[in-house]
Amino acid sequence: MRLTRREARLRIHIGRRLRSQRGEWSLSAVSRVAGLSKSYLSEVERGRQSISVMALTRWTRALGCSVREFAQEVPALDLVSGRAMSARACSVGLAAAIRAGATG
Repeated sequence: MRLTRREARLRIHIGRRLRSQRGEWSLSAVSRVAGLSKSYLSEVERGRQSISVMALTRWTRALGCSVREFAQEVPALDLVSGRAMSARACSVGLAAAIRAGATG
């Protein structure tokens, strides 16, 4: 499945944020601690690969932070308008999507 431009931008932004969060850690060190392959980590950081929630959890734990802390630094992207959303708007939108899926 091909990504939309907005999805691709979000994936790139997440990858850049993960690279920034890594700081002086090498990919090899994060790979060992997180139990994720070095090539996978590299692809995610370059925005060429999406990251799963479980992989993100392992990655952030390896770096000593939580997914919540990481997510506060990544603006959510409204995939309809392409505009950044506040964390509150994002959680409201997610809750609505979950309700719609549960009732739909």
